[in-house]
Amino acid sequence: MSHDDWTFCPWDGSQSLSRPDWPALHVGKLTLDTPDVHLQVFRESRLAARASLWTGFHSDGHATGMIGHYAAESLEAGRTLLQAACRRLRDAGCARVIGPIDGSTWKPYRLVSDAGSEAPFLLEPINPHAWNHHFLESGFGVLASYHSALSVNPAPDPKIPAVRARLSASGVNTRAADPARLDAELAAIHELALDSFSRNPLYSPLSRGDFLALYRPLLSRLPAGFTRIAEHAGRAVGFAFAAPDLLRPQNDTLIVKTVGVRRGRLYAGLGRLLAEELHELAQRAGLPRVIHALMHDDNVSARTSAHTSTVIRRYALYSRSLTGMV
Repeated sequence: MSHDDWTFCPWDGSQSLSRPDWPALHVGKLTLDTPDVHLQVFRESRLAARASLWTGFHSDGHATGMIGHYAAESLEAGRTLLQAACRRLRDAGCARVIGPIDGSTWKPYRLVSDAGSEAPFLLEPINPHAWNHHFLESGFGVLASYHSALSVNPAPDPKIPAVRARLSASGVNTRAADPARLDAELAAIHELALDSFSRNPLYSPLSRGDFLALYRPLLSRLPAGFTRIAEHAGRAVGFAFAAPDLLRPQNDTLIVKTVGVRRGRLYAGLGRLLAEELHELAQRAGLPRVIHALMHDDNVSARTSAHTSTVIRRYALYSRSLTGMV
């Protein structure tokens, strides 16, 4: 199928998946992410746009498709691909579509919508700002907004001593993950993550094996202490992942990536305590800058962080209805 001088086709295993100016995509990642189909647009035999599609997801009672692995060299190429993708998802029975998301929120998703002046940091998406317009000009609207915030030499949280004392009196204690027991630690975190994230929008479960495959390579390279675990009555009730920003030459920044806490009034304030412990570790490691990364604009962590930090980057996730699409 062609659109003027654009040629649209599914990937047949022979064409290139990426270009030097796009986020990397290789056959191994394509296989692991298990999309239903990978689509490409060519112009004069040159790869001009790409995306993968997923079906079988339900959100708010609607059959929902996902578009991920997205990249395009121009608005025209992007619109050609996105319109074709939406038609294919509609024909597969989807009532709406979300993107960009690589099949699950456990995988990369959303676009940088306001880059600010800070250089890109480890573990965040990197994309041309124009890709936001590709979605907006293809009938999508903003589904959810996120941001990253920077604190420099964050002052101690005055509420933490009382939170720590209350949790300790209830038998909740925190510690560093044990690198010698990495798989066991990750298995405990996986069970906790399924509980703590299950009410998040767009949540879908992830098998233990897939979770280990995602996080084992990352955690095995982190310095000791930057993965925190909270325990109560012999089980994990909270965790926090952080990593030094290896992309920053000054080696002065810690990225707080994920904090999860088991539901229940008993654990109120535990996420805040884990974050404070990471701040303390950063100070001791000579990392005066702390970035709380990729927070949903409406979540508790974002509201807490807003008092002591500055927003440095914004991100967006897009969606559109496929009902009545021509």
